[in-house]
Amino acid sequence: MKRLVCLVFAIILSSGFIAWADAPAVTVTPPSGQPGAELKITGKGFKAGEEVDIILTLDPDTRVGLGTEKVDMVTADATGAFDAKSAFPAFAKPGKYQVVVHGAKGSRVETSIEVLPKQK
Repeated sequence: MKRLVCLVFAIILSSGFIAWADAPAVTVTPPSGQPGAELKITGKGFKAGEEVDIILTLDPDTRVGLGTEKVDMVTADATGAFDAKSAFPAFAKPGKYQVVVHGAKGSRVETSIEVLPKQK
């Protein structure tokens, strides 16, 4: 009985670790910059072929797509990774803002960026 309990416990722990290891993750480089400065968004752990929407919330009424220069949606490759280039919005006021990356197949992760004051 003791072995069975240990086995079940080990399976539960390992399945939680596997789920954690495959969780989506996003990195924004650089994490802060002035309005108009370029940034790169990289993601991993998404589902293969998943369309990914990258949204920056400036305020409750203003959301900006950060996918690429021409489209807001990018697609994860066969390994679940993606790269996108964008820029800090030219009209954004200085402050920290939430970036939500939401996949069409249910993946979701949040991060933040900081818009710095324009240099004079």
